[in-house]
Amino acid sequence: MIEPFQGTPSKERFIAALRGQPTDRVPHFEVLIEDQHVEKLLGRKAGNTLGVGGDPAKGAAAAEGTRPMYPKDFIEICRIIGQDAIVVEAIWTPIKRRLADGSLRPITDRSIKTREDLKSVVWPGEAELEERLQYIREYVAAAREANLAVVFLCGAVFQTLYEFVIGLSDCMVMILEDRDMFEEMMSRSVDHVSELARRAIAEGIDALFPADDFAFKTGTFVRPELFEQIWRPHFDRIMAPAREAGVPIMFHSDGKIDAGIKMLREMGVTAIHPMTLRESITGTTRSAMDRT
Repeated sequence: MIEPFQGTPSKERFIAALRGQPTDRVPHFEVLIEDQHVEKLLGRKAGNTLGVGGDPAKGAAAAEGTRPMYPKDFIEICRIIGQDAIVVEAIWTPIKRRLADGSLRPITDRSIKTREDLKSVVWPGEAELEERLQYIREYVAAAREANLAVVFLCGAVFQTLYEFVIGLSDCMVMILEDRDMFEEMMSRSVDHVSELARRAIAEGIDALFPADDFAFKTGTFVRPELFEQIWRPHFDRIMAPAREAGVPIMFHSDGKIDAGIKMLREMGVTAIHPMTLRESITGTTRSAMDRT
């Protein structure tokens, strides 16, 4: 028997924490609660907190055709565990290829290596934007009554390319040997995600949560100086609508991202998943744990 959390969710608590303001308690927020845990909490199958009928956390192919968890189920989970926010995702850029039968499929075979290969790519357009926006509207409307924050998780533009479209090794080589092609692909990918972020903010999301794994256990995949040149100008377009609207920005990346913290701070990020940042009196970046 699971005893429900004693207390009520608070959108204001969650947003205040992202802004570095005092809160009555640490907000509770989890992105992915797996299917079996959801079933245990709710007593019924309801998918996972990123999707019903698939698992976007496992990649572009697993995300294809998957809708977010139904808001009523997510809100019930929040009430049981005391979570202060719900999350709707658009993690992967929907870069596709048209097959011989005319259908479109996500590119997941790491087959784009040359400009000739690029000719087979179908970049996302208005249909892909609207496919996500319908769920954002659904979540914003449902969360309003429950006093939950709506977090929009998006933006794995670099990871989409190296993990599914190009391949990690070939992507690293492309950055060095054909940087123009790599940056062209980044730019086209960001065209979609930045517009999606802009429209999501207009629909009323409470926090932007871009996530793009750019590091592993010892540091960034690309030396920091070069990485900032090839990533920051593109990724900054995803964050710009949130900065302009005063919407708080979290950021997630796996790995040892120390070399990127100053850059992210300058771009408007106030929280690194799962740590809140502030500037100390010496100008160095510290986590919320420093204040406990």
